[in-house]
Amino acid sequence: MHLSLPEWSPAHQDRIITLNNDTIECRINRVTRSEIHFDVNTNGVITSGTIPLAGILSYSINPSATENRKANPAVNGSFPRLRVTLSGGAGYLYSSSEKAEESMVLWGLSQERAEAYYKDLRTGFYGSGDIAWMFTPRLGAGIRYKFFDTSASTEGFF
Repeated sequence: MHLSLPEWSPAHQDRIITLNNDTIECRINRVTRSEIHFDVNTNGVITSGTIPLAGILSYSINPSATENRKANPAVNGSFPRLRVTLSGGAGYLYSSSEKAEESMVLWGLSQERAEAYYKDLRTGFYGSGDIAWMFTPRLGAGIRYKFFDTSASTEGFF
């Protein structure tokens, strides 16, 4: 008689505990600076997943052999205090300009010029920049600047 234990024995599983105190019995494949990659076996169906470290209270690899380890920020002891972000590109504004066009016509602009003005106003280039000072890995203060540049113009006095 031959008896073998399945590869996914509960005693040999890893464990992830989320900030909501949900427990995930799984096999942890990889731990990166920002997330944990894992597989879950549900009645023989293996599902892969990832979860950010920021959403984890603790995790353990083979809990029967090791003790729980707290999920700490990626950099032990220190973290980046200053965070700067820049982004930009081509943009298109989605909104109705019907009432604004009617208003411009009432001020003396022709219907065609009002429509052309708002058509040009919708397309352009956008950019944004953020700068933040972090007090803790999850708490900081900062400012954000956004702009949208377009070639729309019209002549006349309003």
